[in-house]
Amino acid sequence: MLFENTEKPKTSPFFEHAFPTATIQPTPTTVHLSNQQQFLPRHYYKRQHHQQSISTNNRTYSTQNNHLTSQHNRKDYPGNKTQQLNPCLICNKNNHTTTKCFYKKNNGCFKCGQSIHQIPKESSTSTTFTPIFVKILCNNTAQKALIDTGSAITIIHQHLLNDIQHEKLIPKTINHLSANCSTLNIIGEIPLEINVNGIKTTIIANVTTNLVTNLILDSDWIQSNNVYILTPEQRIMIRRRGKEVSIPFVKPPLLNYPASLINYITLPPFSEKIVEAKVQPNNITDVLFEPNPRLKNKALFTANALLNIENRTIKISIINAMNRQQTLSEGTKLERIPKGKACKVLIPEGKGAKASNTSNFNHMPTTTSHDQQHQCRECYQHFNTGNELFKHLRNKCYPEEIRQQINKLTEH
Repeated sequence: MLFENTEKPKTSPFFEHAFPTATIQPTPTTVHLSNQQQFLPRHYYKRQHHQQSISTNNRTYSTQNNHLTSQHNRKDYPGNKTQQLNPCLICNKNNHTTTKCFYKKNNGCFKCGQSIHQIPKESSTSTTFTPIFVKILCNNTAQKALIDTGSAITIIHQHLLNDIQHEKLIPKTINHLSANCSTLNIIGEIPLEINVNGIKTTIIANVTTNLVTNLILDSDWIQSNNVYILTPEQRIMIRRRGKEVSIPFVKPPLLNYPASLINYITLPPFSEKIVEAKVQPNNITDVLFEPNPRLKNKALFTANALLNIENRTIKISIINAMNRQQTLSEGTKLERIPKGKACKVLIPEGKGAKASNTSNFNHMPTTTSHDQQHQCRECYQHFNTGNELFKHLRNKCYPEEIRQQINKLTEH
């Protein structure tokens, strides 16, 4: 009998075996190998991935180290430094320091090998300060004025006041102490008009008879008129009501005349000589000489003296306090002369002093004999020595202000 097959054909799988299953007869060794092949890829890939990650990390770390090392080397390379080395003090080259120089001496100085160097010290007396002078109009008269930030009052000399138009002088008697402890004799006050390049200012000035310059503008004038002192630009500037003006510094007038040695001299040890010096002024009496401070560093001493100038020549005594001889060349500056005459009245008058004393003193002869050398100028009493005269002046004839100053200076 024939039966018809009604079943649907089975779909073949996606992956067909290359060989029928009946033909494959695995042996135990084959099963073992096949099992081993089934589990090898997992362990193998895991280990391989681990090794690759380690190698990748090592490669990244080494790359970073190489990058940092190259950057470090590039930073340490001398050519990339922004700040170059200072030149060597021995050979003046810039590629090494002084301590690493090939020509450095082993002992003493690196350059010359000496153990002791005598370096001259700069004395503070050699430093000079230039005062600030500007050209202004004082009561419509051209004049050089000193800008003094340390002065508390504006001062005008009586000689300048007599040469310009001014209002009536307000009498006033007062003594001011200057920076060098000298007394300024104030005789009154007067208003002044100071014109700075078109800007007019007013100030009350004190009139004096013994000022080293003609006009001094004080700190009150500077602050009240908004005056800016521009030292680097060598000018002063004033601002007022939206207007700004400036004037340059000018060369200061000659305040001191130098006294230069006429001929060279040789001073023996511990000796004193009278020398001649030439000056610019001619035939002036009662001038004050101030010693050159540089001579004191050489143990050469000259005294402050009140002298007369004849034919542009003065005579001054100089002392050598060293135990060896010293030579001064021609033209050596011995001293200086402040501009103008020195004050004859060495003893200031008291508040109740009479004008007759001044007139009597002015008519006294300038030449003094031996008897008049130790004579009091107040009571005209004679003394045998200068010490007795000074004791008398300190106890009786000096004003109270001078006594207080002497006591303050001599107290220990």
